[in-house]
Amino acid sequence: MTTSSTLQAMLTIDGEAQPGAAGSYPVHNPARPAEIVGEAPAADRAQLDAAVTAARRAAPGWRALDVAERIAKVAAAAATAGEQIKERDGARLYTSEHGKVLAEAGFEIDTAPVITAILGSMAQAALAPEQIDPQVPYPRVHREPYGVAALIIPFNWPFAVMMMKLASALTAGNTAVVKLPPTCPLATLQFGAAFASALPPGVANVLSAPGVELAQALVTHPGIDVISLTGGPATGRAVMAAAAPRLTPLLLELGGNDAAIIAPDMTISDQLVEQLVTATYTTGGQVCMAIKRLYAPRDRVDELSDAVLARCEREVVGDGLADEVTLGPLHTAAGRDRVEALVKDAAAQGATVRTPSSISPTAALTTSAHPRSTSADICHFRTKGNAMAIKPSIAVINASTVLTDAEVKAFVPILQKQMHRDFAPAWNIDA
Repeated sequence: MTTSSTLQAMLTIDGEAQPGAAGSYPVHNPARPAEIVGEAPAADRAQLDAAVTAARRAAPGWRALDVAERIAKVAAAAATAGEQIKERDGARLYTSEHGKVLAEAGFEIDTAPVITAILGSMAQAALAPEQIDPQVPYPRVHREPYGVAALIIPFNWPFAVMMMKLASALTAGNTAVVKLPPTCPLATLQFGAAFASALPPGVANVLSAPGVELAQALVTHPGIDVISLTGGPATGRAVMAAAAPRLTPLLLELGGNDAAIIAPDMTISDQLVEQLVTATYTTGGQVCMAIKRLYAPRDRVDELSDAVLARCEREVVGDGLADEVTLGPLHTAAGRDRVEALVKDAAAQGATVRTPSSISPTAALTTSAHPRSTSADICHFRTKGNAMAIKPSIAVINASTVLTDAEVKAFVPILQKQMHRDFAPAWNIDA
């Protein structure tokens, strides 16, 4: 096992940096899983209690501020944090712990202050008292903050999602306790520390820990007034169950089973294929709004699958820090194994495995092939050893197959179906 950095990140509780009372745990590089990028702090239950207490203590003073003042303070804190993380070359750290390519990591970090500014520009009107009858001053609707918000952040775009949640919660007058993803918290801990330190103590608190125990304790904590989760459907169900005894208000943003439909009269142009591939494989397909299934008329399937495969040939999979790499590894071994299982299942049903030729030498991948069949078409790279890199995969399947998996990652089924020109009213995209 190797270590690329001696970085020791810190928690932020009540405006102060703290090491994890439960110790620390290693954060690994998905491109080279034996490599330790740094040590992340593991918060214990007492530190969770302290963070919630600090947020509750800060809540009255924060909600008493004018909306415009809260907006200005949050925007300034986000801008300061953005500048500091860029000065520390945070994008490289983020790529090392996450796997996404450096350009995407830098773009996401840059969007964090922008998101805050956009939401701030909307908040003044959204939070203004609403007059029910324009002819009389009362009754009026006043929107009040919940209190302390528990914000649970996913691994795929943690900077962007963290700032969407923080900007929304704080400008509305709430205070917050943020739980970062356990597998890539290092860069966001740095950003969160800079953000929180630019605000009154306790307004924003940022925690990390391995496993799910801290998140479970957070969503069941009696000091939490509202929960916001971005994650998978299974996690959403678990959080709903945990919130039920106290009827804690809950906001869920979960994975989807998004479909793209190629109409019979559409031209399969280079622009269309580029849009389809980008919408499918950005962040390795590990995005809730990524295309999960692609419907096409039976007589257009060969043309479409050939075009998508040709576009996949240009992808170079490997270490996201390498200049030539266009697609980083999947974030976890579980994600990689899931994609490989999907490809294996398709092959078992008669699929053809087609292997794009471009690949980064840093990814240490090998290829595999299966007997040809007319039932499916797949382009696939198999990993060697423990590397989490995997090539984008496509499969052509008869539309009678029902796909219910909401988070397939780096794999898109192209479903063929007989279509009529006026197909929209009869098209069942729920299948």
